Amino acid sequence: MTDDVTADLPSLGLGNIIPARLVLLAPIPLTTGLFFCLESRLEHQEGTSVRPVRALDMYLILSSAFLAFALAALLEMTGGSHHSLAAARNVLFFVGLLLIFRPVLGQGTSVLPMAWVCVVFLTGYRSPRDPYPWSIIPEPLGAVHAWIGALGAFGLGTLFHFFVSSRRGL
Repeated sequence: MTDDVTADLPSLGLGNIIPARLVLLAPIPLTTGLFFCLESRLEHQEGTSVRPVRALDMYLILSSAFLAFALAALLEMTGGSHHSLAAARNVLFFVGLLLIFRPVLGQGTSVLPMAWVCVVFLTGYRSPRDPYPWSIIPEPLGAVHAWIGALGAFGLGTLFHFFVSSRRGL
């Protein structure tokens, strides 16, 4: 993962192109993989299980977030990427979005992170290097509002998963 790899993408709001960092796409495989792990279940067997399935799911969610930050810290320490901690923050944001919308959208929720990235690339910039605050993912590591948004989405998503989960009867 290198910091200087960009792709020139169209922007509807600006009427021209923006140089988008490809590191913004790094959280998508992890969050999509986590989502499909949470969705692959044997509903009847888990409904009668003596194992705490929701607690195990929560452990999977939290360990995925920890893994993202551990890998990001390793990349930061080795000098591999200066945007890796921001990418780990974006993992929190995407996981939160997935968990919030999962009870409503079901498996369709899996496209939400990529849809968010597309919306941000198309409409999320005031100028080629100045994203709107709502876009969260292209914001630099020190952007407090991006951390508040990511942590808020992750916290709300874990609450939704625990209390409003699509896992019926558990």
